[in-house]
Amino acid sequence: MTVRPRQLAHQGWVLAHGLWVDAASLGERGARHRVLEHYVAGATVHRVGSGYALLLPTPVRVRAELAPGAPLVLQGNLLSALPLTEAEREALPEGAGVALGEGGVVALHLLDAGSAVDPARWLDLSDLPVTEVFSLGHPPAPPPSPPEPDPSLRAKVPGLGDPPPELARVQAVLRGDLDPELAEAEAEA
Repeated sequence: MTVRPRQLAHQGWVLAHGLWVDAASLGERGARHRVLEHYVAGATVHRVGSGYALLLPTPVRVRAELAPGAPLVLQGNLLSALPLTEAEREALPEGAGVALGEGGVVALHLLDAGSAVDPARWLDLSDLPVTEVFSLGHPPAPPPSPPEPDPSLRAKVPGLGDPPPELARVQAVLRGDLDPELAEAEAEA
């Protein structure tokens, strides 16, 4: 069934779940540039009709007349580039997808793995020069070792007795001079 919508574009402020960018009017290069310009982490891109649908991970409020593409507004299970009445939505075939106005009628484009596009493939990095990097100075010196404890401290503090016999083993384990399992076996013996 052909659906002739009463309006062909959103007007005013809308909550856009994505943008449809028309490659027929901007040219393929211009449309790709526009998609990349507004791409955010988590977004997905689909080839839809004569352009690209940039589906955003979170909806954004945009002014339809000033948006960088046709705002795709969630209407039921459709992302629509035009405001549809409930009767117009019900007259469309079942299925989630993108509704666009094409030639005065609503065209429904289904989104699937076949329509998905990887925008990273659009980036040509072959002309970027690869530059060898080198250090601007010597590597930083290793941090200094902590000072050894003053053995005469016990003599300076009144009432402080001899260290416990286990102290030497604990210090050796902490320094890495003694295997912890071996130190435990020695302590049990």
